[in-house]
Amino acid sequence: MTSPNRPVRQAGVTLVELVIVLAIIATLAVMAIPPVLDRWERETITLFSERLVSAIHLAQVTAQHRHTWTYFSPQAPMRNPNAQWAVTLSRPHTTTATQQVPLLSISVPAFPAVQVSSNLPEDTLSYAPVGYSRKSDGTLLDGTITITCGRHTRRIRISAVGRARICDPEVDRNNCPAFGSDP
Repeated sequence: MTSPNRPVRQAGVTLVELVIVLAIIATLAVMAIPPVLDRWERETITLFSERLVSAIHLAQVTAQHRHTWTYFSPQAPMRNPNAQWAVTLSRPHTTTATQQVPLLSISVPAFPAVQVSSNLPEDTLSYAPVGYSRKSDGTLLDGTITITCGRHTRRIRISAVGRARICDPEVDRNNCPAFGSDP
């Protein structure tokens, strides 16, 4: 018995169909890139600011428990965008590298690019042996560390008693000025 002639079925797709599908996928991917990058920048700045606040808290607690001065500062001048921030027991830039072993150091993320600035004297936050933020002469020390990544900004406000908190100037416009004392 012979089988009747059946039409031959084509399997697969044509080149035109493939090009159309790839064009649609490419268009959707290009439209998705800006929101993905924006979210990545926001998450990077949030995580980095939380790491800095944790390090500041470590400096404060170390000063209280060890009854010694502690310092939180960049390991290089602020003009260096990749400077590591560190918690140390010796005044920054006054000792040799072997004497200044950091208790904790935090690297600034390289990508996406994060900029850090502060209004602290010599970019250094110092804690007296009782745990309050003080200058070397004993006067009160308060200030702000500003972290920027893309269009996102976070500020770490340090009060005169040494408490650090994160604020977002886009959300909390009234209580998150660039400079001044923390309420």
